[in-house]
Amino acid sequence: MSRNWSGYAVTTADNKAKRITMVKATWIVNKPKAVQERIDPRITAMVGKGLTRGYSQWIGIDGYNNHALIQEGTAIIYLNGKSVNYAWYELIPDRENNGNVINHPFLIPGFTMKPKDVIYAKIKALGVDNQWQLTMINKTENEAFSKIVKYKTPMASAEWIVERQMLPLFGFLNYFTHIINTGTSVFGNAAVEIDGKTMNLGQLKSFSITMRYYPDASSEIKEIPSKLSKDGRGFSVDYEKTLNINSLIKSTILQYEFNNKDTNNIDMHR
Repeated sequence: MSRNWSGYAVTTADNKAKRITMVKATWIVNKPKAVQERIDPRITAMVGKGLTRGYSQWIGIDGYNNHALIQEGTAIIYLNGKSVNYAWYELIPDRENNGNVINHPFLIPGFTMKPKDVIYAKIKALGVDNQWQLTMINKTENEAFSKIVKYKTPMASAEWIVERQMLPLFGFLNYFTHIINTGTSVFGNAAVEIDGKTMNLGQLKSFSITMRYYPDASSEIKEIPSKLSKDGRGFSVDYEKTLNINSLIKSTILQYEFNNKDTNNIDMHR
């Protein structure tokens, strides 16, 4: 159980491996079904009624069983009833690029993103000087983002996640956003490179993560991941129920794999 993550993860320890050097996936940006599903009185007391609600879909390396994390994804935040859609990446902690350990996402300027868009993302170690290649492509809008960052991380886990957003409070604290019905999030083409071999979730010892919004056992407000698809590369995350992923993942677009030739027809953002 987690208070803010739902999806799947793999670890090197569970698979008797040394390191994970790549993670990738394709997902559909989903539109929340109910923006004002739950109000958390503790958040209201801090920041006011109805100020923020949001969630994100992302992939990452590390973060499950340590305090490091390199990740990229898409997010939808509701500020006083108006939605803000954006793509982002984040390094935790960010000593190399930020000069300190303050964690915050870097927004990707000019990268268009909206519900129902198909997003492909990949994070890969380059094997030189702790460098990582971040790639994100919006297949619907024919836009792409590519960036090389320097980051040292244990490479001990990989994740495919729907996350209840955390936002900064007073510039230095983080708080959970109010609860929304995120609808159904569908991931496909989920795979990692582990000890030099590219493998999908079904070929590895992977495990699901269910989100419980409150830590007490009586809470029934959940984001629940499905079982893996038959090909081992896909799953869905749904609000308070489990769906049959094989009926959702028939679209071939969810098996999209980036090819360098695609850059000829895609607007690149760096």
